[in-house]
Amino acid sequence: AMFAWTEPSQDQQQQQQAGQPQLQQQQQQQASQQGQEQQQFAEQPLQQRGPDPLRSQSVQQVEQKQQQTTQRQQLPELPMLRTGAVVLSLQGPLQMELIVAQGCRPLSNGVYTIDKVATRGPLVLALKDEATGRTLTPVQALQQELGKVVSSRTELLQLLRNMALGLMPEVLRAAEGPPLEPQDFLIRGMALDKSGFMVVGDNVRVGQRIRFMLRDRAGAQQDLTNHCLAYKRRELAAMLGGSTPPPHQAFGMLLFSCNGRGMNLYDQPSYDSRTLASYIPVPCSGFMCNGEIGTIAGTTHLHGFTCAAAVLRAAAPSSKPSGIDSTADSSSHSNSSADGQAGSVN
Repeated sequence: AMFAWTEPSQDQQQQQQAGQPQLQQQQQQQASQQGQEQQQFAEQPLQQRGPDPLRSQSVQQVEQKQQQTTQRQQLPELPMLRTGAVVLSLQGPLQMELIVAQGCRPLSNGVYTIDKVATRGPLVLALKDEATGRTLTPVQALQQELGKVVSSRTELLQLLRNMALGLMPEVLRAAEGPPLEPQDFLIRGMALDKSGFMVVGDNVRVGQRIRFMLRDRAGAQQDLTNHCLAYKRRELAAMLGGSTPPPHQAFGMLLFSCNGRGMNLYDQPSYDSRTLASYIPVPCSGFMCNGEIGTIAGTTHLHGFTCAAAVLRAAAPSSKPSGIDSTADSSSHSNSSADGQAGSVN
């Protein structure tokens, strides 16, 4: 771009000179007004003073935070309870359906059966591959499954840091039955010792079926979404199935999520509660936990890194549980007994 400069004409110079006294008068008025505001601010009692009109916004924000901190420090200290329990009792005709999302996804499609265990401790010595019938040590089985999905050393190290084990609670479930879903398994920690054997964070039995699992962000998101979709399918099936009486609409939800599933896992706040609310739009209450209680395959277990939710709905006093409860999957059994309740342990 090209610019041309021309000297102002004589008329323009006269106009500029005539406007200078007016500009100076405006500046003097502004300075006088600011001085009056500052004087009024200084004359006010400290308790009635608002923000200083001449101070920058950032300085005011810092002072406000300091004032809030001082006010919090002046509040009376409340006693901290280190023992005891908080109990919520729900009485009357009530149905409760559990959603227990353990936050894992399968490493692969491989399913194994525990073939040999140590006489003491939860130590697995041998596994049998259900696809081939071969007997392998746990480290051989894990190497076999990692070989199906790993493409680089970096990916291998990342997967090993997030490994977990899925235990099938039902020992006598037929292998030729319906295909196993990830939510059918109880998630427990695992580690391999120098001998290639596998230490498991729960009791294990010969004949028990297992899967190698991954606990990471993608696994937690996928697992929670699968549980929510399964809930909606059961709800739709109950409505279309003509159950008598028809199931009542859910009126509330209790949510207990592990503190390991928050920002550190999802890198965004309130992911569990927002996801559940998108599928089950009812009032929700709960808190973050350091251990969650919920049922897997009809048995109550203590979990970690888990989101346990209880969806509440009214029930007729003389009616049996609706089809929603009776068709719940193995990870979401629901009834009014102790095994069907969700809770949390601090």
